Amino acid sequence: MYVDEAGFAPAQPTTSTWWPAGDRAPFPVASPGGVRLNVVGAYRPFPQSTQDPLTIEARLCASKTKKVKKAEQKPDASSYCAADHVAFLRRVAGIPDDAPDDWRLPRPCIVVQDNYSVHIAKVARAAYRELEKHGLIVRQLPGYSPDLNPIECAWRWVKYRGLRHRYFPKGEGLQTAVIDACRRYRPAPSTRRRRNSGCGT
Repeated sequence: MYVDEAGFAPAQPTTSTWWPAGDRAPFPVASPGGVRLNVVGAYRPFPQSTQDPLTIEARLCASKTKKVKKAEQKPDASSYCAADHVAFLRRVAGIPDDAPDDWRLPRPCIVVQDNYSVHIAKVARAAYRELEKHGLIVRQLPGYSPDLNPIECAWRWVKYRGLRHRYFPKGEGLQTAVIDACRRYRPAPSTRRRRNSGCGT
């Protein structure tokens, strides 16, 4: 299982499209400031029949219009910390919150993720040792190697195909559309056979 974070703005990246020759295709354009959707996702290359390949957790947050000193920053509901990350891993792996020490998954689950500060915080590393007792094994990718994480193809598909040519003036609409696009994502066969190739269907 591959885990990573991504961000979505109200206006999506401009892509190619069909339009009458000589005319300019109308694309909705707006300032990305004001609203942003932060998403953490888990990609399963070979999901079970009842599972979607991509499972996400989305949080809306307001873009900051001015810089604030780190010491003055206040946590809010949109922030994502190490404890939130550990809780997400437990949920997608299917480990109950009240699981006893001798409880184990039916089969081991290996999580591959990058070295984002939340992933390697002391709180997270301590939790990984406890999760390993339940059969959840966490492994870190080498630094600066997003090409080794197939979930990058999923994020690209969601932005460039699942949400292409769309603009969301309200954060709630953006959140609903991203969740729906992630549920519709299906990896191309080549994505499963070769590392990070193919961008879904």
